[in-house]
Amino acid sequence: MPPSFFRRWRRGRRAFEEQHGISVAQIVRRLNDRPLIRIEDGFFIGRFNGERYDIGPTAIGLPRAIRTMTELRKECLREFFQGKEAC
Repeated sequence: MPPSFFRRWRRGRRAFEEQHGISVAQIVRRLNDRPLIRIEDGFFIGRFNGERYDIGPTAIGLPRAIRTMTELRKECLREFFQGKEAC
């Protein structure tokens, strides 16, 4: 959130976070996290939030591997914002 948002919140960012039970820094960090896809021994291997995911053989193609990791990221963010333990 832009700093101007918190200027309108008279008591500041810390008071806003405490009142609403959130951490703005943590939310921004989660939203900026991006998955990483590598090829290891003929397989697409994804990494996201410190976890390793075996996506599949390279024969499935890069677009499908990207879709798979994108869906995983969306699911993790959905769980995070619903207050569940995220991926």
